Amino acid sequence: MASVRKHSVEQLEKDISIWTWMGRILPLIYVPISIVAYYYYQDTISILTAVTLIISPLVAIIWWWWAMDTMKWLSILYDTTIDKQLEIIKELREIKDSLNDNRHSDRKW
Repeated sequence: MASVRKHSVEQLEKDISIWTWMGRILPLIYVPISIVAYYYYQDTISILTAVTLIISPLVAIIWWWWAMDTMKWLSILYDTTIDKQLEIIKELREIKDSLNDNRHSDRKW
């Protein structure tokens, strides 16, 4: 069971890593493309559109950076939470076994 859970967490972290880099790189590529498009097509693109083309990916970059780091933190939190829950379940089973042993030993008297 632990190996299945561990494998799924590793896969989740790998998937998050791929989306993290895509979310960070694609908006960064969009900024120079926007600047080049404005430079070559400034007759047809107004100043407001050019500013929008430059500011919108910067907002996207900042948001994706925060979102991907948050997802990474949540996956780590999820993994540690499961480990703690498994530890609590193990301790509860030990307490249950101990109580059962005490009940059986009390009946002998």
